[in-house]
Amino acid sequence: MNLLAKNNPCRLNVCYPVNKTMSQSNAAPPSAESGSPSLIFVVDDSAMLVEFAAMVLQSAGYAVKPFTEPGMLLKALGESARPPALLVTDYDMGSHSMNGLDLIVNCHKIHPSMKTILASGTVDGSVTLHHAARVDRFLSKPYPPAQLKAMVADLLK
Repeated sequence: MNLLAKNNPCRLNVCYPVNKTMSQSNAAPPSAESGSPSLIFVVDDSAMLVEFAAMVLQSAGYAVKPFTEPGMLLKALGESARPPALLVTDYDMGSHSMNGLDLIVNCHKIHPSMKTILASGTVDGSVTLHHAARVDRFLSKPYPPAQLKAMVADLLK
């Protein structure tokens, strides 16, 4: 299911003011290999939140692939001809068999150099201290769009 499709009944349009000079200066850097925008995988068990993050990142010029199931993300990562530069994942995946830290560990087995952002509204960044996952940044929910954009731009520079 394409979560961003216009005919998706679960689609939620979120509007926020855009400062044109700011959005131009925050444009995504092209990937070194292809000159195309950096690819970011985003996963959250909430379709609304994954779509929100995807829209924010797309507005900054990044290519985004959204997921609501960590297993589907792992499958896509294993089959991807173009691995993502970054993974943005929620910590609490609800009823799924793994949390965001477990997902990061599994993703790094497939693509070790991928950068990661762990987002959560239920735990703080200390959750990463005693786990095998290599987390590059922690993002507390709820977060403003500018904070996500700045964090991603910093990691991908």
